[in-house]
Amino acid sequence: KNNSLAGQKGVESVITSIFQSVTTRTAGFNTVDIGTLSSTILLIMIFLMFIGASSGSTGGGIKTSTFALIFLSAWSTIRGKQQLEMFRHTISFDLLNKALTIFLFASTFCLLGTIALSVTDPEINILSLVFEEVSAFATVGLSTGITADLSVVGKFILIITMFIGRTGPLTLAYSLSRRAASNNYTFPSAHFMVG
Repeated sequence: KNNSLAGQKGVESVITSIFQSVTTRTAGFNTVDIGTLSSTILLIMIFLMFIGASSGSTGGGIKTSTFALIFLSAWSTIRGKQQLEMFRHTISFDLLNKALTIFLFASTFCLLGTIALSVTDPEINILSLVFEEVSAFATVGLSTGITADLSVVGKFILIITMFIGRTGPLTLAYSLSRRAASNNYTFPSAHFMVG
């Protein structure tokens, strides 16, 4: 049995591709050897794992709704709109702030985890380490086959990553933050350059 896309033709390769793109966001099953896939496919899979499943599901990642809100915000900014609107409804900026917090916390955590893995296991390809870290954060379960080769500290980093990914970045961020005593006041508007 061939474990790569290279030997598959026609309908079989299309079905395998669709299955693998869906499983990166939910289940973590694989019908091909992930370690034999090209860098381009691994990057696409990393992107899909990072976004993850839909809100309310047991899948990991930042969630499709979070990604949609961030994309919508960028699109609204480009078009010069003052409000976020979706399907004839206005999206509150509080909701957008939560989405941006989740995205920032998740991407920062995955970056720091990858840097830590590159320090503990410098002999392993960086793309494989990124794949392993994002897969652990999104609790997907896919691997390029390097898990057994990681050092004890590297494996411990992945354990922590899986725990935080399962708990949820927003939950963890809220648990580490302190509540403001009161926010019944406003400061003058600040203007500074962005970009």
